[in-house]
Amino acid sequence: MAKRGRKAASISLDALIDELNTLEARRDAIVTQVRSALSNIGERATARVNEVKNTVVKAVKRGRRKMSDEARAKISAAQKARWAKSRKGSKKSLGTK
Repeated sequence: MAKRGRKAASISLDALIDELNTLEARRDAIVTQVRSALSNIGERATARVNEVKNTVVKAVKRGRRKMSDEARAKISAAQKARWAKSRKGSKKSLGTK
């Protein structure tokens, strides 16, 4: 039942079927384009990820760096001095209650 002021559209069934087929064909074409675009993006993204991985692997493969005995002795002496200073400071604060 048509509402007041509006005419009922009279479209034949054949016209509706033709329009539906046209829309389905357009949808299929769009889906194909989207899949192609996603495939291209995926290929570029994969290539970029592989490029980054190769760069990181090259940087990591450098190996462990060795420290000279002289450098170890300097670091050890500096740390012992820090410990002695902190122990000396904590004894003073404990004794002055």
